[in-house]
Amino acid sequence: MTEPTDDLATRAAAARERVRHAPPADALAPGARVVVDVREPDEYAADHLDGAVNIPLGELTDRAAELGDPGTPVVTYCNGGGRGSLGADTLGRLGWTDVVNLDGGLRGVRSQEG
Repeated sequence: MTEPTDDLATRAAAARERVRHAPPADALAPGARVVVDVREPDEYAADHLDGAVNIPLGELTDRAAELGDPGTPVVTYCNGGGRGSLGADTLGRLGWTDVVNLDGGLRGVRSQEG
């Protein structure tokens, strides 16, 4: 069942307040974190960060173990930050202790690339 966009936006706004955020230079330092793209497979196929694992937000609870131990450092991202914040929040609720959301999401990274 797909949730209404307004509900997703409301939940994302609340999640943004609960999770840590990191700028690309910190979040994407080589080898620092497992990078998780929480967008849908078609979005991931169109463009994604090198080395990112695609686990859509709706599957994250069931597939979180693919990320390793809950102490594994993780960065989540989407296009702009809403779903990424929800992903970071979800992992935190599942016991992950070192999770950040990528500030600005993929759009933010691409805009800095010029």
